[in-house]
Amino acid sequence: MDATITVKELLLVVVSLVVIGFGIYLIVALRNLNELLKKVRQIVDENEKSIKETISNLPEISDNVNIISTKTKDVIENIEPVLPEIVDNVNSITENINDGMEIAIDTVEVVGENISDTVEAIRDSTVDVTTYIKLIGEVVKVIKQVIAREK
Repeated sequence: MDATITVKELLLVVVSLVVIGFGIYLIVALRNLNELLKKVRQIVDENEKSIKETISNLPEISDNVNIISTKTKDVIENIEPVLPEIVDNVNSITENINDGMEIAIDTVEVVGENISDTVEAIRDSTVDVTTYIKLIGEVVKVIKQVIAREK
């Protein structure tokens, strides 16, 4: 039993298999799309009240956006002429603060040096005072010994 297959029949089988494969893919895709639509419907159903409120508030929101835009434009137009002056003032203030900081730093350094010098002088004076006290103590001892000998 011999069977011959023609090119036409072979192409018909291949096209049929492709169509069947495409059909299966289309069925899977439609199934996934259906599940997605169910989830979207569930979300919409759960949030229906909020969606309706939002939609009903859209004209008011739009009006508010227009008002804000207009006021912002007015503020910018009012500030624009004085903006360079404001920038100059800020720069001037910054420079003055920097100068003040430099003066403060210099003052702190001078005060610190003076305190160090004062502490050093007190330390030296303390050594001198201690020496004088020791000398006075020695003199008193000598005087005691002299008085003790005379008795």
